[in-house]
Amino acid sequence: MIPCESQTQTMPSDATIVAAPAASAQAPECARRAGRDVDLNRRRLQGLRVLHVIDRLAIGGTQNLLVRTVSELERQGVESHVCVLTSREKIDNEYREPLQPICLDFSGEYRNPWLLGRCVTRLRRVIADLQPDLVHSYLWVSDFVTSLACRREADVHVSHIVDRRDWQASERLVHRLRRWVSRRAFGRAGTRFIAVSQAAKDVACEH
Repeated sequence: MIPCESQTQTMPSDATIVAAPAASAQAPECARRAGRDVDLNRRRLQGLRVLHVIDRLAIGGTQNLLVRTVSELERQGVESHVCVLTSREKIDNEYREPLQPICLDFSGEYRNPWLLGRCVTRLRRVIADLQPDLVHSYLWVSDFVTSLACRREADVHVSHIVDRRDWQASERLVHRLRRWVSRRAFGRAGTRFIAVSQAAKDVACEH
């Protein structure tokens, strides 16, 4: 996988949340500065367009992470669109109406070059139509498909590492080939990475 030291951003596992100190003469000024920083960040985000790509929208932790991310970004003035690799019939009702996803009708058979190529072509059309500032993918198949669909010189692809994938450490030939293909695809797209935990980051960086 692409080196993660500079590309993967995550909070250290030993990070500590410290309670704010008691009120002091500097507290009002600090609060005002913090408020200005929040307003500045919100202004920077307003008008951005993000395309979120995910394997499937069945009930799960990663899907709920996507929903929270979309909700927070929209609160900050970011325009979000969701693209799911599967068909609309396979989307859980909890996600269908709130997210209004674009469906690519992909079976998930990434080893079939014809089906994979058709899915990549459809995603390229979605990217061309929406012209997003950022394409944000979740789960490996979506990461892989998105990296094939993105153009390094024109698209910004961020992969959200949400788990530790056992095949990354496997010495089986099929898994070694999968890692090699992944590295080539991510390198070609200039993919950046963000991890949900220190453990997920460490495994991704190691393999």
